[in-house]
Amino acid sequence: MYLGFGVAGIPWFAGLNAGFGYIMGPTGGYLIGFIIAAFFIGFIVDRYIRSRNFIGMLALMLFSTFALIYIPGLIQLYLWMGGSIGFWELLTMAVLPFIAADVIKTIIAAGIASSITPKSAYGREVDAGL
Repeated sequence: MYLGFGVAGIPWFAGLNAGFGYIMGPTGGYLIGFIIAAFFIGFIVDRYIRSRNFIGMLALMLFSTFALIYIPGLIQLYLWMGGSIGFWELLTMAVLPFIAADVIKTIIAAGIASSITPKSAYGREVDAGL
């Protein structure tokens, strides 16, 4: 919904931007990665009870942040820049300045998420009987 409404014109992307062109810009890959990460975390947490504790949630969120969000974001940024930048320059510009804040936000989000998710089976969890 976040991405769909932003593409439809609600200005809630960074800098109060909106529209389809924003998705095609330098940060669009991060937004697409965010959707992939949300589906991945939702799928895992829904299927595995063990992922609902703090450590499990933290691991899922760190993986999602640094693999599922950063990788599509870096690929799109690299392509948007016409491939004219080296790998180290890309990391220096688009990853390194954000690592500390992302780790802190991930720890906070994992704490909140693990505290509000049920710790017992409520559906068809794979590890319900273990």
